[in-house]
Amino acid sequence: MNRFRFRLASILRLREVHEDKKKREFGAALGKLNLENNELNQLKGSLQDHEIGMEKRSRGTVSVHQLRNNFNYARALDMKIGEQKKHVKAAADVVESRRVELAESSKKKKILEHLKDRDREEHNHAVEKEEQVVIDELTTQRYKNHRD
Repeated sequence: MNRFRFRLASILRLREVHEDKKKREFGAALGKLNLENNELNQLKGSLQDHEIGMEKRSRGTVSVHQLRNNFNYARALDMKIGEQKKHVKAAADVVESRRVELAESSKKKKILEHLKDRDREEHNHAVEKEEQVVIDELTTQRYKNHRD
């Protein structure tokens, strides 16, 4: 009996390596998105803290110079938040494209795995047929020898 050997095994290995690469790229893109989201949340927290601090300081006497500085700082934070939102959007777009690439790579690998399974089933069926032929031959031989 010969062993099962998938004739496209090297291509399947290549597809598995490619899928692993796409998984790593997807993971890296997700990590980048998380970093960008964390940065955005920190900026929003800083702006909120600044606004709370301004509200507390405004209860007393505040000079025009301090008010202008506080306003300019809040505006600068707001601009940074706007820029960071663009970074988050870009990172989310990269994550989505990496997800699509990973899905496509996984689909290609699954097709080959399915083909391998089908070829294995055909091989096993052929082996069973061969074994049945041998068993039938042995049974016939035994019967003949027993009758003689």
